[in-house]
Amino acid sequence: DDDINDTFITLNELEESLTWQTVDGTSSEDQLERYTRHILEQRFEKLALSTLKQLDESNTNNSKEEEAKNIDDLNTLLELSPSSKCVNHQDATNQVYAKLVDKEKLEHSMKHDNVLIDATIVHSMTSSSYSKTTWEWLAPYIPQDWERWFLNTNWEQSTMPTYLPSFITKNSHNPPQTLLSLNTNVGSCWSIPGNHGQITFRLNTPLTSIHKLIVSHTSQTDNLQTAPKSISLIGYPPCSSTTSQQQHHCKRLGFDTTQPIQLHNVQFQVPQEYEDKEEKEEQDS
Repeated sequence: DDDINDTFITLNELEESLTWQTVDGTSSEDQLERYTRHILEQRFEKLALSTLKQLDESNTNNSKEEEAKNIDDLNTLLELSPSSKCVNHQDATNQVYAKLVDKEKLEHSMKHDNVLIDATIVHSMTSSSYSKTTWEWLAPYIPQDWERWFLNTNWEQSTMPTYLPSFITKNSHNPPQTLLSLNTNVGSCWSIPGNHGQITFRLNTPLTSIHKLIVSHTSQTDNLQTAPKSISLIGYPPCSSTTSQQQHHCKRLGFDTTQPIQLHNVQFQVPQEYEDKEEKEEQDS
């Protein structure tokens, strides 16, 4: 019985096997399902071989009554409590998704803590917001050091509380500082006029490396065509490097303090099947 129990995979065992090294955050739903099926089939195969081996050994010397008792014991084993019962495909898939969600939340939180903490917006190098009711259009004409004196301090914060649904605040216009917030609810975004723009962050400390660039977009009309198509990441020399000592410190870290550096450029393609679907719907209409 101990050998048979060892061949079961429980929710706790599955959680231990779903490490971040084995589950790729970019995996599709089909890949995740195949992954969980692979784990379960391995354990099921081991269970079947172990069970058949024990039945064969016992049946060689046992009577039919003892053989029936072994089968009853096996059926009883399969009716264990939920905490010890073998996990099914749905539970396994839910466990994978939970792991991925926890991973994404932690990584997103770490990014904000390490990179955007105490960061500010350089308005003179940031596009104007899509708004006709705020003071943001005036920001490019005001030196950054004067902003806190001329503009209301509340203007520096997002105008959308994190607890409000997007349909209540969909007519509000959020400033660029919204991108510094941990709020990722639908509607907590910064809108710009036209089809292109830029935003510049002044970080509290220089960056020494960038591992990945993650862009999240949620369309109110469920249309992928509204998602960003091209994104460039550009690094600038530290804005506060006004003394020779600061310049030397930045050069020692490996920064070129004379000109901007294009660190990354990403081109996003809309899936072909989505484009075909859009064309078909237009033709039908």
